[in-house]
Order: sequence, then C-alpha cells, then structure tokens
Amino acid sequence: MPDAYRTVSSYHAVPARILYSIALTETQKRLSDGTVRPWPWTLNIAGQGRYFDSRDAMQQAALSAIRDGETNIDIGLMQINIQYHLHRSFSLIDLMRPEDNLNIAAEILHDEYRRCHGDWWCAVGAYHSPTPSRAQRYIDKVRRWYDQVL
Repeated sequence: MPDAYRTVSSYHAVPARILYSIALTETQKRLSDGTVRPWPWTLNIAGQGRYFDSRDAMQQAALSAIRDGETNIDIGLMQINIQYHLHRSFSLIDLMRPEDNLNIAAEILHDEYRRCHGDWWCAVGAYHSPTPSRAQRYIDKVRRWYDQVL
C-alpha cells in the first residue's frame, strides 16, 4: 500500500486498509509490470468508466463533459462525484489532484462512519450509495480487496 493512504488515513482517523481497498474497487488498473494499483487519472461519466494517461487528458475530458451538460461525473482515485461532493473542494481541479482526492474521500468516509454509529463497513456502503442493496454489493467488492491488502 502506498504511503499516501497511511498518511491520509492517519490524519482523518480512517483505516488505511479500507481506504486503499475502496481505491482499488473504484479505479484498479493493471500496470505494465503486472501489478494492480488504483489509477489517479480515472473518470466515470454517466456510468462509463474511462482511464487516461495524464491528469491533463482527464481534465479535458471532464471539462468537455461538463460543457455538454453532464453532472454525473466521478473523478480520480476515489471516484468523488461532483454532483454530491464538489462543495468539499476548492475547485474541480483540486478533485483531480490525487492527494486532495484522497483527503476528500477520507473525509466523506469518516462522515459516513459517524452516521453509521461507528460501523466501518456500513460507512463503506454509504460511501457508495444510500440504497441498502447497492451498498451491500459495494461492501462485498471492497471486502474482496480488503482481504488481499496487507
């Protein structure tokens, strides 16, 4: 697990292993060396996931989608949805910075943890969806990564 996840997790009092497992669930990409890592230059626009080679390419695609009137856009490592969480950031561009994206996700996760009365798995589900069946499917996906992450 990259150190950034531990650093952000410590600051926001969220489990690093859960944060990293969410990132893998959201943006996993197999690299040329065969390893699987969360990919920072990822967008999901209206349900269609796209991986980019650079932040600039991701930024251009996001801005183009916004100009076209799209509001359902998930951005970056942790797939922060701009419709629901842009207010947590200074700007759209901040969401595209991996460090800011991680910090905002950890903040969201911690807020959900409080709403879930101290249940991290409930918080994981709520991070994805307020709908119980969708939340449970998401928890199951994150748990699969969680069981593999050391």
